[in-house]
Amino acid sequence: MVNAWESQVRSIVERVVRQERLQLYWLELRAAGPRWRVCVYIDHPRGISVEDCARVSRALEEPLDQITEHSYEIEVSSPGIDRPLYTREHYESALGRSIELRLRTPHQGRRHLTGYLKELTSQALTVQDADGVLWQIPWEEISRGRLSPCL
Repeated sequence: MVNAWESQVRSIVERVVRQERLQLYWLELRAAGPRWRVCVYIDHPRGISVEDCARVSRALEEPLDQITEHSYEIEVSSPGIDRPLYTREHYESALGRSIELRLRTPHQGRRHLTGYLKELTSQALTVQDADGVLWQIPWEEISRGRLSPCL
């Protein structure tokens, strides 16, 4: 369940990233001991520079300070070349590319699968492994997914 503070943080992050003419790839809020960690992953078709990350981090400080009573740290970065895949949109952007999947339960004896993402439906995705075998993996069976720069 999203509380009011988390909702406010999301709204601020979305606004700041949009003002910087970047894309919000993913936002993660998590407790780190007595502090909170605000992890912001930004993206852009040209790529993300260290300066982009620093600019977004600086732009977030004041508005987050205004709504936050507890201590927190901001971490802004690119999702990277081996970026995690969280949403259906992330998987759609990975069509035709190599991905790695970790499955919740073994699928035909395998819990890890690497291959090319061939197709998405509302029920499953299809991955072709290095041997040419097509695997249909139901969405609910995916524990984690990420782009795989190597295949």
